[in-house]
Amino acid sequence: MKIKRIEIYGFGKWQNVTFDLQNDLQVFYGLNEAGKSTLRQFIYSVFFGFAQGRGSNKYLKYVPKKGRGSAGYGGAIEIDYQNHPYRIERVKGKNGGTVTIKDLLDQSTVTNDFLSEMLGPIDQHTYERLLGFNQSDLDDFNDLGNRDDLLCPHPVLPPFVQHPRSMLSGCHFHTDASAPPSASDPQKTASFQND
Repeated sequence: MKIKRIEIYGFGKWQNVTFDLQNDLQVFYGLNEAGKSTLRQFIYSVFFGFAQGRGSNKYLKYVPKKGRGSAGYGGAIEIDYQNHPYRIERVKGKNGGTVTIKDLLDQSTVTNDFLSEMLGPIDQHTYERLLGFNQSDLDDFNDLGNRDDLLCPHPVLPPFVQHPRSMLSGCHFHTDASAPPSASDPQKTASFQND
């Protein structure tokens, strides 16, 4: 599945905004509070449902502020799934929101069960861990290459398991300052692999 377009009607600070995405890796960057994490949560919410308004999840709802010109809650994501375009829309409603899936070739409505088919066995927690990452996650991954305790030779394990740095040799993650963000450089990055 490839995300091709993100259209937000209203979600947190984002109102009436559209992101047209390219085929390659997408990088969203900006200062703290620019809306990167909100955008990431929007993607999770369209696929898996809006967070409930109770407990610690209430902060993940991102209900847009009401006011002059405020938009409705929700939005849509256009995807390519098996070389076929679809539009998944989620708006305010019961049980995580009301979902509508449309086939963009013939404009027909597809059953909501199709979303489960597209996502397969992946739930939100798995999706977050595998496909969404932020600056902190990249820093943790980069730190693996600096851990000598992971380089202990093992008589049974194959060399690539004995020496994780060899697995990381083709992976390069870079921040503007080559260091974690600080108060003097509050820029952070959230990325999504789009393939």
